[in-house]
Amino acid sequence: MRIDALTVFGFKSFGERVRLEFLGGINAVIGPNGSGKSNVVEAIRWVTHTARARELRAQNSAELIFHGSSGRSPLGMAEVELELSGVQAPELPARLNIARRVYRDGDSEQELLGRPVRARDVQAALRGSGLGVGGLAVIGQGEVSSVVSADTRTLAGYLEEAAGLSKLTHRRTQTLERLDEAHRHLESVRLIESELAARVVALEVEAAQARRHAELSARRALLESALAAHRQQGLKDEIARLTEQETRLSQASVACAAELQRTQAELETVRAALVAAGVQDAEYRRAAGLAEAARARLEAAESLCARLRADRARLEEELASLQVEPPRAERPDLAAQSAALREARARCADLEARATRSERALREAEAARAAAAQRQAAQDARAAARLAEQTRLQALIGEARQALEALEGRLAPLREGTATLEAELASKLQGFETARGEAARLRAEAARLEAAHAPLERERARLEAALNAYARYGEGPRNALRSGLPGIIGSVADTLSVPAEHEVAVTAALGRRLEQVVVEDAETARAVIAHLKRTGGRATFLPLDLIRPRIRRDAALQREHGVIGYASDLVPSDPAIISQHLLGDTLLVESDDVAVRLARRYAARPRMVSRAGEVLEASGALTGGRLRDAGVSVLAEQRRLQELEDELGRLEAALARARSDLEAAAARARDLEAALPDLRACHARAEADLRAAEREAAALQSRLETLTAQLAGSPPEQPADARAEAVTDPARLEAELTELRRQLEAARAAERDQQEAAASARAAQLLWERYDEARARADRVRSRLAALEADLARQSADLEAARAERDAREADLAAHARPEVAPLEARRGELETRYADLTAQLGTLRADLDHARLSRARREAALEALPEVEAVALEGEPRAWQAELARTERDLHALGPINNRAEADFLIESERLAALRRDLSDAQRSADELLEAVGGLERLVSEQLEAAYGRVRRAFHAHAAELCGNGDLEAVRSEDGRLVGLRLAVQPREKRTRSLHLLSAGERTMVGLAFLFSLAEAPEGGGGLPLAILDEVDAPLDEANIRRFAGFLKLLAGRGTQFILVTHQKATMEIADALWGVTTDARGVSRTFSIRAEEAAGLVG
Repeated sequence: MRIDALTVFGFKSFGERVRLEFLGGINAVIGPNGSGKSNVVEAIRWVTHTARARELRAQNSAELIFHGSSGRSPLGMAEVELELSGVQAPELPARLNIARRVYRDGDSEQELLGRPVRARDVQAALRGSGLGVGGLAVIGQGEVSSVVSADTRTLAGYLEEAAGLSKLTHRRTQTLERLDEAHRHLESVRLIESELAARVVALEVEAAQARRHAELSARRALLESALAAHRQQGLKDEIARLTEQETRLSQASVACAAELQRTQAELETVRAALVAAGVQDAEYRRAAGLAEAARARLEAAESLCARLRADRARLEEELASLQVEPPRAERPDLAAQSAALREARARCADLEARATRSERALREAEAARAAAAQRQAAQDARAAARLAEQTRLQALIGEARQALEALEGRLAPLREGTATLEAELASKLQGFETARGEAARLRAEAARLEAAHAPLERERARLEAALNAYARYGEGPRNALRSGLPGIIGSVADTLSVPAEHEVAVTAALGRRLEQVVVEDAETARAVIAHLKRTGGRATFLPLDLIRPRIRRDAALQREHGVIGYASDLVPSDPAIISQHLLGDTLLVESDDVAVRLARRYAARPRMVSRAGEVLEASGALTGGRLRDAGVSVLAEQRRLQELEDELGRLEAALARARSDLEAAAARARDLEAALPDLRACHARAEADLRAAEREAAALQSRLETLTAQLAGSPPEQPADARAEAVTDPARLEAELTELRRQLEAARAAERDQQEAAASARAAQLLWERYDEARARADRVRSRLAALEADLARQSADLEAARAERDAREADLAAHARPEVAPLEARRGELETRYADLTAQLGTLRADLDHARLSRARREAALEALPEVEAVALEGEPRAWQAELARTERDLHALGPINNRAEADFLIESERLAALRRDLSDAQRSADELLEAVGGLERLVSEQLEAAYGRVRRAFHAHAAELCGNGDLEAVRSEDGRLVGLRLAVQPREKRTRSLHLLSAGERTMVGLAFLFSLAEAPEGGGGLPLAILDEVDAPLDEANIRRFAGFLKLLAGRGTQFILVTHQKATMEIADALWGVTTDARGVSRTFSIRAEEAAGLVG
């Protein structure tokens, strides 16, 4: 046998169909590491069913399929086809095709000669060829050295396979198994034979009893016939009376039944109409509910759009009202203005003081001048004049002091009022700035809250729509929950309130039961099931009137460390029975370690689930792993929706508070801003009054000082010349005073100008402050307007969608007319009452009829029990017949139960027993003959195996001497001397060790190859190694051993052995008749190319 071709498609790295054709000599498969060379050998092992997926570097058969690469998509199947020739089995043709396929879903198939077969058929066809189970034709990487360490029975199996005895051995084993089965069957047949013999004896006794019973029964029949003739006439009369009564009752019953049937038909029609009306009414209510919801959504959308438009109009009005143009006046320098005003005031005060002194000097000069003029005329009246002057001065001083005191009394309240007004103005300004800052802060806070509210509202609407659509549910629960039929409460997930820390545990504990539909009663469940039959899908329902709580309370368990509690207590539901029914027997624990510990400690344990989602059933089954749609489950979405609604509630409350506070702050700012001009005017008037009073007080003080000085400084009398020299020129003083007064008026005018400039500067500063605030507010308003425009555009689109949905829902509602149910229910009540009355009447009639029929039947039965004879020739009276009949009955009763078929059964079972004994004898004789034939076959196999052992032993001795040193193949025999195993004994050259475990990898490889090559001599005449597939067996060999290995390959190839080698060694490549190169293209797919030795020589030449 040889391999002609191998076709591979989709197997491991072969993403495209590849065909490798092999010659009869040495074929080498070469290529770089990872290119897929070994996949060629593994494909042969896989198609011949000599290796499982795990032995081919895969976890399962689906992993053998090409997984795809960067330039090639994955395939859905893997296929390998092997073409063999030179097949020498008589039941098979000379050429043999074997194919095997595996699909991504795990399904597989195999073909032999183009026909689907079982795996055992392929193995049977290849048995004895080396490619079958237990053959050494295919040796993978590192397996050649494992041959050396194989057990003795495995080595003997290799010898049987190479000698062509494996088929005989397999058939002998099958025959012995069948013989064992036949012996067991014979034992059961013998047991049946013994039981049948006992039954035949029992039937013989029963047949005798049956004959006696027949005699007594005949006499009893004669007596009963005589007595029956006596009673016959009375029974006939009673039957006639009862027949007449039955006819009358039957007619009445038929009439009542017809009326009842008509009433029932009408009642069913009314009920059907009520059901249809109920369905129509439910559809109407559903349509009305949807229309109302659509109208509510439309009103909400219109309200939101209106609010947005109002906000936009308000902001546009506010933007239009803001002063966004800068003031015409330049931004003033208040510090410079204040300094100039203080300087002008200081100059005025200085000039006023100088004018007062000059005026005093002028008056003194005029007085001195008058005194000098009068001194010559009225020397005597000087003293009196001086006294009058002093009196006048004192009077003036008193008046000045009184005026000054009155003025000072008026100045104190003016100063206090001015200070109060200044403090109030400062307080108002500070309050205005605080209110304006608070309003700005509150506007920013409101804008932030509004900006945060919009995405949360959209997220809430998305989650609510997804949950209401039940998108994550299966088809059946989704259609049931969306049907709108009355009586549906919701899904299990809708009724549960699951804390966030228990979501994973509850999801794992309930699984798909979260989608089960909770309904009010069983009738609702049946109605929804009928709906699902029309729309599609299948669902599980929990009727509240049928389900029961499954609560268990294990106090000892709940006190254990790591136990959290029963899930029904931790996860409430509405209604509560849902949680008690589904989770009442589920215990929540911290981890799977706790669950396993409790399961080992408590035999009567509940179902347990850990926080991480591992479930330990009460039966002991443990479930775990990654949950489906972990973190994005229905419970998580429900919790997120509740959190969003709570957060939206908090945001809306905070937004309402912020808007209220903003309105209050804006009102305070407006009130303060409105009060500031009046307060500034009052402050300015108070300052002006205070400055006027201060100037008047300064003038009075100056005058008082002058008068005091005049009073204290009256000069003594001097000579005329001296006094004339002391008098200052009044004209000069008056000119100086006039100049000082002119300068004082100019300074006061400059002070007034500075005051007006300071007031203008303060007004301009206020205008600039208002301009800055308006410009900042305008920027904020424009930003808010842009956001409002975007929100308004989105809400307008939502409004149009809501309006379209409202129109569609209203059109749908208009298409559903609400049925009139009350008349139908009233008619149903009438018909049900009529039906009950008719049923009772019919029951009474039928009871009477049944009683009449029963009486008649009893009479007829009694009549029929009597023999149909007119007269019986029997001596005696009926009383004597009755006594004899009683004695006969007692005799029959004493016989007991009688087998009337005993006579026939006795004959049948006797014949069956004889036939069974003949079959047992034949079967035993056949089994003995077959056992003798198996013994002859076993002796033949043993003889041929001994002959093959001798040939292989001699060949191994020779090959070991050539390849690795001294070697021998030792036989392991059973107690009766049969060969049952082989043992390799090798001593490498120049070494004393004979332990195979101490050999190097190369030495073990050479020993294994020596044994493999020796198997070629197993059959008589050679040919025990028709083909060999070796995967890099020369990898651990040095150059010298490779040359020896190559020499043996050429030798055996010359004797007809076909070799398929996977190698990296140049020396091995050189002896190959054909080379198959395996490489990987840019897409990561294995590709092949071939070249024959003569072609290579031609290319070199």
